[in-house]
Amino acid sequence: MTLSPHAMTLAVAIALIALMMSRRARRNFGRQPVQPKRMTTRIVILAIVGALTVIVSLADMRTLTADLGGLVAGVALGWWGLRLTRFEREPDGVHYIPHSWFGIAITALLAARIVYRFVVVMPGMQAAGQTMGPTSPFAAYQKSPLTLALFGLLVGYYICYYAGVLIVARRTPPGTIV
Repeated sequence: MTLSPHAMTLAVAIALIALMMSRRARRNFGRQPVQPKRMTTRIVILAIVGALTVIVSLADMRTLTADLGGLVAGVALGWWGLRLTRFEREPDGVHYIPHSWFGIAITALLAARIVYRFVVVMPGMQAAGQTMGPTSPFAAYQKSPLTLALFGLLVGYYICYYAGVLIVARRTPPGTIV
């Protein structure tokens, strides 16, 4: 049994996405150390990716509105999630205990949307690609307002949340639980 290069690429992509989602879900439970360098790197990467999606969305007002709406909703949820997070300063550093349901719900929404797009929309895109010639298989993702809104929600949430964790961690006095 041999796999086509397209099927192999899709299988590897799905495996990597599943690995990233499981790692993300594990970070939503229990006591986590505040790691300023990693969090700052994540904020920068998310900000760049978020800015790129907004730039791509400038061509269509529906996608731009959905993307910006998702970003604003994500920032609001990030702020709310931060208010429900507990912080502890111990001799080994500052730790935070996130409110698990926020991160899990946002990650699950985006994952469900991506799976839906692969299962329902991808076969139609492949059939259209065979009749219309070579096009980007991700063009439909870039033109879907719902997908962009959910992606904006994820980006806005994690940028706001990580920035808030870094700010609160710096302000947490020794020996306190916030």
